Amino acid sequence: MASRTCWLAVLLTGSLGAPTLPDEEPRYRVTGRLIAPGGSAERQFGKAVAVSDRWLAIASDRGEDGVLDPGSVLLYEVDVDWIGRPVRITAPARDWPDEFGSAMDLCGTRLLVGAPGDSELGWDRGAAWIFREDATWGPGVALKPSGTGPGDRFGDSVAIDGSWIAVGAPRSDRRGVDSGAVHLFEQDGSGWVEGTVLVAPDGSGSDFFGDAVALQGPWLAVGAWADDDRGEKTGAVWIFRNRDGAWRSVQKLVPEEGGAHGRFGWTVAFTGEWLVVGSTGWNDDRGAVYAFRLEDDRWVARSRLASRDGRPGDWLGFALGADRGCVVVGAPGRIVEGRMEGGIEVFVLEEEAWRWRTSLGAGRDGFEQPSQFGWSVGMHGPRVMVGRIDDADGVPEAGRAWLVERCGPPDSAGSPSKAR
Repeated sequence: MASRTCWLAVLLTGSLGAPTLPDEEPRYRVTGRLIAPGGSAERQFGKAVAVSDRWLAIASDRGEDGVLDPGSVLLYEVDVDWIGRPVRITAPARDWPDEFGSAMDLCGTRLLVGAPGDSELGWDRGAAWIFREDATWGPGVALKPSGTGPGDRFGDSVAIDGSWIAVGAPRSDRRGVDSGAVHLFEQDGSGWVEGTVLVAPDGSGSDFFGDAVALQGPWLAVGAWADDDRGEKTGAVWIFRNRDGAWRSVQKLVPEEGGAHGRFGWTVAFTGEWLVVGSTGWNDDRGAVYAFRLEDDRWVARSRLASRDGRPGDWLGFALGADRGCVVVGAPGRIVEGRMEGGIEVFVLEEEAWRWRTSLGAGRDGFEQPSQFGWSVGMHGPRVMVGRIDDADGVPEAGRAWLVERCGPPDSAGSPSKAR
């Protein structure tokens, strides 16, 4: 049975308000705080996040005047009781909006970064870079896809595991306009070589295949949230398996209860023998997450995870983090006291069943802009990051980041982290 204790590292623009928790649940406490180094010029600090055992990666790209700037990623080294100063990385020689950092994945000492708006070789053609840990995390090595064109948005989703990289290009026109594709790269010595380009076997226009990807061992999950098997934007997830270096489609997942505008496949994540899939449009946009278990080489639907008090427009499943029997799900559209505040839901695996554990919101504490807390989620082992965006009109506010520990018994809480 999985442990019932996990930590949450929460990223948001407002300060941490008192989370709403049942009396019997463990309490949360702030163990560290991060503030966007650029102040109000970085109101998009937290638009995407990624986590490894030693690093927190936070993306940012909005300028103070509201005009998008070239993206950047800030990397913070972390340990039990401290947080290091950030290292900022960017795409080389870019001076226009490229959305660098819109998608990220950390794997050990490697950081994979997508820039779907990169227009160096054509408008919104997209790009992706792989960085390795050193004193500066740079320079990055550009991945070189074949057959991409303007508008493909290569880099809209990324995943790295072992010797393989998957990069989504959800607006590729290989099977019709915006049908989508996924480019796979295999490590070859110190470099990466494109192995194959995947498309949905039944792909058609506006499926957006590749808008979400997840890799684990021989398995690749690809979301196509606008697939229309059971009505407009029902959504689907394609499963591919690697056998001797060849990736082949083996299964298409569509929930039995799926219907129009469910947007199943918006997000995907593996955790051990489980695959979790976000469906942001379920039940009038309340949103849900479906859990599939690997049984005899087939992924079998086992449960649907939903908020206990979800409301229309929550968009639960917009972001996902999953690891070691814990799933953290973003609901950035949640309305609190008449304003879009967002929130997250936490589920844990207990005796082979996923159970709801708690909800957490960001609070306001004097900040004026909607936080859309839960826009992004990153997770590795006991660490979780939850990101937000600020795209509202009005005075911009600096992005902030809180590390929050979910305590178990009082004597096991540990020491608070200190930024340095």
